Amino acid sequence: MLPPIDVATPVAESSHLEHRGSVSGSGPSSAVIIPTSSPMVDASLDDDPTLPPPPLQEVAPAPIVASATVAVTKQTMGMWALAALTFFGVSGGPYGAEELVSSGGPMMTIVVISIVPWIWCFPMALMTAELATTMPEMGGYIVWVDRAFGPFWAFQNGIWKVACNIVDNSLYPYLFVYYLMDLTGELTYSTRLLVSFSLVFVVCALNILGVDVVSDASFVLMIFTLMPFLALVLVGLARGEVDPADWGAGPPDGQAISYGTFLTIALWKTSGYDNAGTCASEVKNPAKAFPRAMFISVVLVTLVYLLPIMVGVSYAKDYSKWADGYFVYVAKLTAGSDWLGVWVTITGSLTALAMLNTTICTNARAIQCMAALGFFPKPLARINKRFKTPDVAVLVNGIVVCLILLPDMDFAEIANLSMWFYAITIFILFAAFLRLRVTHPYLPRPYKIPLSFWPLTFFVAMPPCICCLLLMIASNQTTWVIGLGVCTLTFVLWFPHRWYVQRYIVRVTPPLLDDHGRPLDAPTTGRTTSATTRYEGDVEMSAVKTPPAKTKLTTANAKPINISGISGSMNLPLNIHGANGAPGAGLVGASGSGHGTVV
Repeated sequence: MLPPIDVATPVAESSHLEHRGSVSGSGPSSAVIIPTSSPMVDASLDDDPTLPPPPLQEVAPAPIVASATVAVTKQTMGMWALAALTFFGVSGGPYGAEELVSSGGPMMTIVVISIVPWIWCFPMALMTAELATTMPEMGGYIVWVDRAFGPFWAFQNGIWKVACNIVDNSLYPYLFVYYLMDLTGELTYSTRLLVSFSLVFVVCALNILGVDVVSDASFVLMIFTLMPFLALVLVGLARGEVDPADWGAGPPDGQAISYGTFLTIALWKTSGYDNAGTCASEVKNPAKAFPRAMFISVVLVTLVYLLPIMVGVSYAKDYSKWADGYFVYVAKLTAGSDWLGVWVTITGSLTALAMLNTTICTNARAIQCMAALGFFPKPLARINKRFKTPDVAVLVNGIVVCLILLPDMDFAEIANLSMWFYAITIFILFAAFLRLRVTHPYLPRPYKIPLSFWPLTFFVAMPPCICCLLLMIASNQTTWVIGLGVCTLTFVLWFPHRWYVQRYIVRVTPPLLDDHGRPLDAPTTGRTTSATTRYEGDVEMSAVKTPPAKTKLTTANAKPINISGISGSMNLPLNIHGANGAPGAGLVGASGSGHGTVV
């Protein structure tokens, strides 16, 4: 086992990180280097600033890859479990898609559901597969945007995305109770709250136990969700009353198509593929699992909408009645009795449970990453030592969901606002995706969309961005006012956050490396390493009041990082961004770069 990095402190004001082990800055305080989104390999830093830098060397690629969360998470999720997690993060079944028929009619619904995978689902799924296999880190889209555009846009994107996801989380206890009341009858407000809070508590407990528990439960529930709708399709076809002429019907009673409502529902019910990226560090063999799981989930989501609607419109021909929950009655009409309707109702409750379980899982990892990068309070970055899960982030997420459930809110308006913010984050995410293709062309990509920059822009990035633009245009005035107000607030919040970071924190960002261990931000003739570290992430240098004799490179839970199996010498490149603060409050004027050595 290799020793942790030791950094001699304090450091002189005039020193720079041009030599091994020296840290620039001044002031009486020392620094503790703490990884925030990923650990770094073990190395010992020689604290003698007079030593020359190591010689340039060319070495062959090594098979060892140090990943951000290997030290603190369990890689237990396989392809099918990831596909199930993605399925519930996106859809969970045709529940909620009924309004497509009432607002646009069967023909427009069938056409749009057939087109949406190609212009919306597949582009997002392919982008997620490439970025998640390139940087398989806990936090997913937070890390990707931070790497592409830096902390400002990572801060904005992270807050909008986390807030959007928490709002979505609050919808699922409501849906669970809604389907439950179909079986039990009307429930009082206090009973509804008790059931909702109990559901949130159970889901948080499952999430703390591990991502394998969440993904395995998602896989089992996915089978249960698909079975009643498979039965609906088979029974409907067997009865012989499915008429293809019904598929060409327009909106009910000749009413005008509600394009805004139609577009919002169509995109909302097929969004969320990027959320799977937050669990990338916990996937076994992500290079193979992610592309296949994304393809499987897109196909399942498309079929679970398309087939039940194509059969159901021939049995429930009063399209004006197609509203949320109407599939229960479609199932009864299709089967000619109540048994299938009861089955769909029970499955509806289980689907709401599975969707809440999945979205808390993915959002908690985004919250943990935001805290690890310094955007949220540090306790939220905690990883449970036993279960290797972000337990504090899970609990805080659950508490906020319960608070949202307290008032009697208009969830339709909340869903519109959630999609408005989701549209903004998709713009940022595709921009980050394209920027990384330009700025890091040699970054190892285990899965890469086989298109060059301009075809990638036109055929992958542009279609979903146009959909997002149309979605925002179709939003009502209230959504725009609230959305712009929240955006203004997050922009304003950035400045005190930036002041705090500049005053008290020095961010040390190890660069992305190529297959030969060369820093991709540096010339190809630069120093290389005998161990390949494809993505090392950010570490944070925080001031401490009582300088110890030595400070150590530690993980977020203050334990030294030890990665065995590395032999020979290794250069550890660092990019250090400056910090300004009063003497004694932190390091001043930190700049330059440094190299460490693994022995």
